[in-house]
Amino acid sequence: MAEHPDLTRPEFPRPLALAVDLVAGREPSGDALSPAEWEQFRRLVISRHRVAALVQEAAMAGGTVLPPDVADAVRAEARETAANALRQKAESHRLLTALSVAGCRPAILKGWALGEALYGSAALRHAKDIDIHVPPGEIDPCLDVLAQLGYMLDDDHAARGPFLASEGFRAEFNDLAFWNPDRGIEVELHWRSQHFHGWPEPGTLPGAW
Repeated sequence: MAEHPDLTRPEFPRPLALAVDLVAGREPSGDALSPAEWEQFRRLVISRHRVAALVQEAAMAGGTVLPPDVADAVRAEARETAANALRQKAESHRLLTALSVAGCRPAILKGWALGEALYGSAALRHAKDIDIHVPPGEIDPCLDVLAQLGYMLDDDHAARGPFLASEGFRAEFNDLAFWNPDRGIEVELHWRSQHFHGWPEPGTLPGAW
């Protein structure tokens, strides 16, 4: 009988395998990486998968020694991830408070909140923006609050501005991206999980609100 591969432990390239072991909290196995593989590891961790904070945490906890240049790059990216997550967390509390006062029922998606749920720390998950979900009927007060707090449509979504009041627009799209130039923070306001009509929405799930 033919043997089947173990799909629970796929054969990754060595730089990716090391990154996976560190993030998963496993003891790295195998020979040391070559200089070219270490450079690939650095790119995977910092640029591709954005897990520098997790790798830094795991390397410190497990005593894994990274080459000095790789260690410096991972450490710097981990610091930036942590600082950005804490800025986003503080701004999220400001936004949630203002939205709640306006009668909205916002929920934070992904980002620092998911980092806290998964890893126990907001500082361990990279996120480029704050994702907020509200029921479709609360879009207008949310737009007012965002404007009052200094948010404007970002460049990619600015062309959508004239159509915000259109029911057709709101039925077709699922989010709007905003930028606060004074705080340097981006917010995505979601009223559906995605453009495709058919997936269950957070507001339809039991106990969602």
